[in-house]
Amino acid sequence: QDTLDLTVDHPDHNFYAEGIVTSNSHSMATAYLSALTTYLKYKYPLQFYTVCLNSARDLAKPGETPQDQINQICQELPRFDIKILPPNIIHSQLDFTPENGNIRFGLKMIRGISDGHRPNLAKFLDSSRSKEMNKFEVFLALRECKLNIGGVSSLIQAGCLSDFEGYIRST
Repeated sequence: QDTLDLTVDHPDHNFYAEGIVTSNSHSMATAYLSALTTYLKYKYPLQFYTVCLNSARDLAKPGETPQDQINQICQELPRFDIKILPPNIIHSQLDFTPENGNIRFGLKMIRGISDGHRPNLAKFLDSSRSKEMNKFEVFLALRECKLNIGGVSSLIQAGCLSDFEGYIRST
């Protein structure tokens, strides 16, 4: 089998592992990253898992959805006494965010919220955060930000309006 042979003039630089030539510097970098990741996970679990959840789209393997990746990450959270708080139109940001020792679900990761919805949602969050709104005002603000009916329906079905009186989520 064809191989590329790089020679470094040092006896400890390359070694064979299961018939493959590997570089010690590469092994050291991998070991360092593993140790650092483990340290961060156990020393700063809230921040570690928030970053992992925000990276779910990038971490998803072929044939896997970001929701699969989120579910897998969420299985570890009880070990650290961290809960995922549901998405909420008043409290959530676009990304997952730490909130009182737990993690608030990010609006952009709601199933049905596409890349095209994100700028409109960001505009809504920027315009509505500074004032208290009732449910009617929320819908008006969403309309002004040009979030289409599909995006609004996804927010409703995800339970984002649960803080409002009389809210009934369709199942």
